[in-house]
Amino acid sequence: MGDISVARAHLEAAVGVAKAIGEPHPRPSENLRWVLRAERDLDGARSRFEEALTTSRSLQFWHLAWCLFTTSVDAHRRAHATAIIAGIGPAG
Repeated sequence: MGDISVARAHLEAAVGVAKAIGEPHPRPSENLRWVLRAERDLDGARSRFEEALTTSRSLQFWHLAWCLFTTSVDAHRRAHATAIIAGIGPAG
């Protein structure tokens, strides 16, 4: 397995660059959530999960929102993802 802290640094940089240039993409946040989860930072992982869902919705990346939904093991997160996918949940 690779160095998780290096992966986290690269993914955090990718999220920051995408925001800085005004081209947000859900994939870096979605990948960062797995890194944070591996580090047992569950609050950080949840925050990145919700950020990826919100970005997916705003960019109409429904397929990614669906993938995030299907990989969620937490009932609250699945409910949140369902609301976002349906367009009735918080958008940010």
